[in-house]
Formats: sequence, C-alpha cells, structure tokens
Amino acid sequence: MDSYTYRSNGLAALLATSAVFLGLQLYLNFPLTRILDKGLPIMSASIITAVVLSIGLYVKAIRTKAMRSEYGQTGSHVIDLFAGAETNARIGPLDIKTAVIRASLISAIIYNSLLIYREAQGKELDQISINVALAAALQIIYCLDFVVFESTLLSSFTVNHDGTGLWLILYSALFPFWITLIPKYLFLSKSAHNVWVASAAGLLFTIGYLIHRISNYQKAAFKRNSSSVSSADVIHSRSSSLFKGGLWGKVRHPNYLGALLVYTSWVLLALGSAPLHWIPFAILIAVVIEVLVQVSRVETRCQDRHASAWNVYSSQVKQRLIPKVF
Repeated sequence: MDSYTYRSNGLAALLATSAVFLGLQLYLNFPLTRILDKGLPIMSASIITAVVLSIGLYVKAIRTKAMRSEYGQTGSHVIDLFAGAETNARIGPLDIKTAVIRASLISAIIYNSLLIYREAQGKELDQISINVALAAALQIIYCLDFVVFESTLLSSFTVNHDGTGLWLILYSALFPFWITLIPKYLFLSKSAHNVWVASAAGLLFTIGYLIHRISNYQKAAFKRNSSSVSSADVIHSRSSSLFKGGLWGKVRHPNYLGALLVYTSWVLLALGSAPLHWIPFAILIAVVIEVLVQVSRVETRCQDRHASAWNVYSSQVKQRLIPKVF
C-alpha cells in the first residue's frame, strides 16, 4: 500500500470557513439564514459537482493507470466509477477523499449553526425550542468530533480501503442535507417543548458519543504505539496483531455501536417531540442498514488480512455490536 502524508488541519479549515461566513454577515450584511431556504438548489449543485468530480477522477485513474482500489478493478466502467478506481485519489498534494469528507462535516456544522441562529432570532430565551436547539447542537458536537480528532479518521476503514468513487463523493455531498433533516423537521413542525424527551435523547447521545470517542481513542493509541498496550490486550499472529482491550474486548465494533446510539438519539428526539412522520423512521432504517453493511465489509476485510488472529478474536469477542445480543 502506498504511503501518503496528510495535514490534519480540519479545525483550522472550520475556523476559516466560519470567519468567512461571519465576515459576510457583519461587513456585507448578507443574510446567512437565507442559505437554509436554498437547500434544494445547493443540494442539486452538490450532486452535479460530485458526479463531475467522480468522472474526472475515474478518467484520470485510467489515463495514469492508477487503478489501485481493490473494489474498483472489476472491469465494469459503471461499477468501477461507482466504487472508485483509486483508494487515495490526489490532485497534486490534495487528497480528494479527506477533502470531501472534511467539507461535508464542516457544511453540516455550519448548517446546524445557522438553524440554531434562525430559531433564536428575535426570540426570548424561553421561546426558543429546546428540541430544535438540542438536535442541532448534538449534531454539531458529533461532526466537530471528526474535525477536531481528524487524525484518528485517517486510520478508518473508509480512508484506508474505500475507493474515491461516485458512492463516497456523492454520500459526502449529500451528508449535510440528510443529516440535518431531523433538526429542520423539528424547526418546521414547531414542536412543543418536551424536557423529558430532550433529557432522554441527551443521555442516549452522551452514552453513544462516549463509546464512539473512547473506542476510537483506544484503537488510535494502539495503532500509534502498540508497545504501550498490555500484551494481554493484543492477539498476535505471524504477520499481524489485533487489539482486544478496552471496549474492543466487549464487542468487535464499538465505534459503530456508538455511532448507532448517537443517530438513534436524534431520531428519538424527533419522534418524541413532533407529530409522527416518515423522515425520522427513514433515517433510522438507513443508518441501521449502513452500519450493518459496514460491519460486514470490515469483518470480511479483517478475515482476509488477519486470518488466524481474526479467528481467535472472533472466538473471544463473539458479539459484533451489542453485548450478549448481536
């Protein structure tokens, strides 16, 4: 596998982007909340950009014979375009995959911030919807985690193995729009204050976020310096080693469990605070399917790469996501 150098400057990019938006508001008197009303044209432009960029990267990969993605070498132009011909497609020093993921996260943070601003605009504190503000704030916290701890993202399955194709780029382009459907739905439905639902959603989010953050920290620490980990928490084989300590000794994919709980907390907030609608259900179903598919892909990859070590790990940690259940 090729070795690349990355700059983990996601937080700097977020601060710079925020400064630009604040400058537009303060010095040019540009109504930033108008962006919230232009969701469809902005999303359409994002889709077109994603398709054009994907095609451009695929053509570049063919011309430079840079067909390095294990998922994008089927010989079918449609499948290879969709999966991505290169794992880490670059234009000069710019890594396209990490750039689009970063842009996606920053866009979601900006969008949610504008939603909170619109909800609070011209209102007294007791008039602001707790549900809208909480849903948007929780999404900001979750997205901000990936921006602040961007270095841990570089060891993820997505960055290291997924191709930079239409699927990944289009998913990143649409992420800020579908993830913010819940706070926007709560805003448009004018949901009443519900402290109990908000408290339950906040608690579930906190549990999920802590599982997500701790598991990612533990795995990153192991990859950064495996000698710092107790030998009892490592499964060794002839060519590889696997970490089985901490939360990774409870379930095989605690990071995905944490993410699933986080998304569920947002859905709970929507279902318990506003009239029943298909949007929260659709989001939850989509997230569950996405997590299950990703778990399957990661396990297949681990079986191929780690073989005997993975077999030992699977026999010791039997549950994939939920202790004593699945």
